[in-house]
Amino acid sequence: MIDRAVEPLVREAFNAVVVGNEKRFKKALKAISYGRPDYAFKLALAIDRTVMRDVHDGTPSDERVQLLAEQFATMQEWSNPTSLPVADFLRSLVNLPAKPIAADVRGSMVFLVGGWLLVAFLNSGIHWYQYLDDILDRLDIEPEEYWLL
Repeated sequence: MIDRAVEPLVREAFNAVVVGNEKRFKKALKAISYGRPDYAFKLALAIDRTVMRDVHDGTPSDERVQLLAEQFATMQEWSNPTSLPVADFLRSLVNLPAKPIAADVRGSMVFLVGGWLLVAFLNSGIHWYQYLDDILDRLDIEPEEYWLL
């Protein structure tokens, strides 16, 4: 069952990424840090993994992951993506070998990459927040242990 006190904080962090507002994103991360940051990170990571599963039929190739990282860098310039290990983060989402990422960097990347993933591959006529609602509905019926698979 999803913690409904944390879910709006996660949603706001994703929303800040979607609109590309760095100040709003930092404010959202700060709000998350005052609540249950470990849970918020875990929920965002589950959302990220779900999107990657939805977008790819099976595990994407390393070339595909690298292409996604390049697309992220192009579309999310405001977040200074060239300094982020985006490809390794994406690899870790789909259980491909990846270099370790520092906890503080990983903490912001789960929201930066997740917000981007929510909008980057939408079908026509669907809003990112509707897609997020669908993912949350799916996660809500799964035990939390499933989220990390």
